[in-house]
Amino acid sequence: MIALTFDTDWMHPDDLQRFFDEYPFPGTGTIFLHQPYRFLESTPHERCPHPLPVGPEDWKASIRRLLDELGLEPSGIRTHSAIHSHRLEMALYELGCKYTSNTSRLFERNVQPVRLAWGLWELPIYYMDNLDLTMEEYWREAGHKPLVPEVVAQALQDDALYVFDFHPVHITLNTPSLQYYLAHHAELKSGVSPFRLQHRGRGVGSLFKELCAAMGAAGLASVALRQVWASATDRLASVRSDAKRWEEKARG
Repeated sequence: MIALTFDTDWMHPDDLQRFFDEYPFPGTGTIFLHQPYRFLESTPHERCPHPLPVGPEDWKASIRRLLDELGLEPSGIRTHSAIHSHRLEMALYELGCKYTSNTSRLFERNVQPVRLAWGLWELPIYYMDNLDLTMEEYWREAGHKPLVPEVVAQALQDDALYVFDFHPVHITLNTPSLQYYLAHHAELKSGVSPFRLQHRGRGVGSLFKELCAAMGAAGLASVALRQVWASATDRLASVRSDAKRWEEKARG
């Protein structure tokens, strides 16, 4: 099960709309938003907030403001920089959120949804472009090489959960390295379109296209995270029902 998700940092509405026009992908995506992008309201994609939690005393209020600005009810959430803590998860539960997608199980097989203490589900991330590009710098002893095709091949080998977290800014930049992104960050902040700064060699955009092509060839479509959450809750209900039935049978 592949879920394509997108964090919209540093994308002007015109650039994000162009991204969806020029980088089609099979199925339904989950888009994490830090601001409204009205054109997405007429698409089948799931829309969720992408807040930056400032401090524990303001978490609920700030996330509620973003939900209101986006015109959304609480469902799924991914915070900026994947910030998470027990106190934040409690606040999200009180807001009515159903799932988060913040933790990283990078490149691992057989990743599954995890039930958190307050009833939230965590849908772990299998691949994130930012982390793929920065592991070489911040975890040097791992010998990591970014943007390898094996990331795609592994996600097609079984029915486990593979949540891909892409940033459209990295896809459109075709970011090849952390250094390339940092070299152009000031231009992006000033409003220069990432399409004008696009790298011509291999980069994140190359890997994204390879993933979409492989999914198409295999007849696979991306599922929204709300579908992953619904499937997980259905399985849990089924397990509980089976357990109750066996308990009753054992009692005679």
